[in-house]
Amino acid sequence: MFGHRRQRTLCLTLVFLLLVSFAVLAQEAAPKNIILLIGDGMGITHITAARIASGSPDEVLNLDTMAVTGLAKTHSASSLVTDSAAAGTALATGVRTNNERLALAPDGRALKSLMLMARDRGFRHRGSGNQQIDGCHTCSFSCSIRQ
Repeated sequence: MFGHRRQRTLCLTLVFLLLVSFAVLAQEAAPKNIILLIGDGMGITHITAARIASGSPDEVLNLDTMAVTGLAKTHSASSLVTDSAAAGTALATGVRTNNERLALAPDGRALKSLMLMARDRGFRHRGSGNQQIDGCHTCSFSCSIRQ
């Protein structure tokens, strides 16, 4: 009987420690900065080609060591062949739109980009790119449409 009680106490203690550990781990600090890198036109095939060019299809690229990475489908709502305005709008707002639309939904509604939402919540934001300042990807993160 004494052994069973001891086992139960030990088991409950371990469960308590696990629950406390999960609670502590869940309280990680918010990131200080968020950097969004966009490989314009880059897909899985381009990444695989870079691995092969580096020596092996299993090569580890710097891209693979980033804490968070993601992929986005940016084909437009009006065509499988997208233009920069529709692709940029999809990346900046999370809404797929028609070709030749920048920061506008297919129904004509104005869309707000992540950077503008951050600004409205008091966060500082900066945009940088290696394309011209009036390029669609750059503009899609900073422009707003007034209706």
